[in-house]
Amino acid sequence: MFQKQIGATQQALRMEKIILFCFLFIFCSISAQEYKFSYKLNSSISEKPTSLANIGLHKESLELISTVFDTIFTNFDSTKNKIEYLNADSLIYFEARKHKVICFNEMHNNVEHRIFTTNLLDTLYKIGFRDIVLECIDFENSIGINDRKYCKVNDGWLLAEPNQAFLIRKAQSLGMTIYPNIKTKTYCHIEEIDSFGNTTLRDTINNLYSTTLVDSLGNIIGYSSNTFTFRSKKQAENLYELYNNTADKIIFIAGAGHIFENYSKNTMEVFKNLTNCDPLTINLTQLNENSFKEKEDSVYRYTSLKKPSIIKLNDAIYLKDDFTDYTIAFPKANYINNRPDFLNSLDRKAVIIPSKFYKNATFPILCIANNKKEPKDASPYDVIEIETMDKMKDLFLPKGKFIIHVKDSTGKESFYKLSVR
Repeated sequence: MFQKQIGATQQALRMEKIILFCFLFIFCSISAQEYKFSYKLNSSISEKPTSLANIGLHKESLELISTVFDTIFTNFDSTKNKIEYLNADSLIYFEARKHKVICFNEMHNNVEHRIFTTNLLDTLYKIGFRDIVLECIDFENSIGINDRKYCKVNDGWLLAEPNQAFLIRKAQSLGMTIYPNIKTKTYCHIEEIDSFGNTTLRDTINNLYSTTLVDSLGNIIGYSSNTFTFRSKKQAENLYELYNNTADKIIFIAGAGHIFENYSKNTMEVFKNLTNCDPLTINLTQLNENSFKEKEDSVYRYTSLKKPSIIKLNDAIYLKDDFTDYTIAFPKANYINNRPDFLNSLDRKAVIIPSKFYKNATFPILCIANNKKEPKDASPYDVIEIETMDKMKDLFLPKGKFIIHVKDSTGKESFYKLSVR
């Protein structure tokens, strides 16, 4: 009974918030030379959480985004309800074998979502998933991405974030074919009603990130409020075309709201109507830690998880509903040298930054780790901001030879070689 009640109330309300942020996160394609210190970032709630994640400030990003969500009041009694945990990897493997399309969502500021999906790629590849469709890939800038074993910062709008780049590199190493979820810039017309009640028709240019209103001369005159719906329609049409032209199974990864089924005429609802295909939808955005416990999901706040899991509440899968098939619950992060423990994955390990790299620097500093074998415009393997010398942090890197770019608050830049064995 409790599960049905929240499914009709707080679940739907929380989804509205998540979809809002899926719409608000804006284009943020930067080169490695343009990473900014946190105190120089745009303070907009729609931009800053993702920008903080790009420079390794996971906790600070979560704290900022947590302020937006409402307190969840509940009468849930953990002593009167049975909570069990299922192995998420095993269950997804079992279910994915029955589907041609599997969908994962993410909050663009939460890098743990990307790490979880990356860890599944080996398993999914073995059962026939060869195509991967990504919201973060830009159609025009990513030409040639399937012909190389690295990604560039400008291949897409989230590839300044190292864990997103790691997901791309993993897909490339497996031989998966990478597709953008919208193939090209698209033109449309939108009817608008002005303050006098007159209807006007305005041309719009739509790309992956926003819908811009332009006049007949191409001058920007505003932004459309239906961007999310329009983008969702174009994503669904692109996925439909691939679905009809490949024998391979497809992985689809997008922002939170796009994978919700039977909801708001978004990507998966449109796709299902076009194909009669029932995709397997995995929600990563509902059961996560919040900086304020009272804002966490009513059941999640009573969990004691050691790894990402699927919750069973009173013998029923929790949050298996009309919106998504399964919802992953993530353990609360432990911090080691001021970095979350979930980074210790994907064949990476913590690497202490030698003191000579920063002994003459003025703090705060940015440390950007690039693979020595890759070109300068390749996405970094790690980026961290370090506020003071007494709050040092480790880099998380795989084996290899790296160039560590250290930038201090005065603008001084230094480059050092670092080998990880």
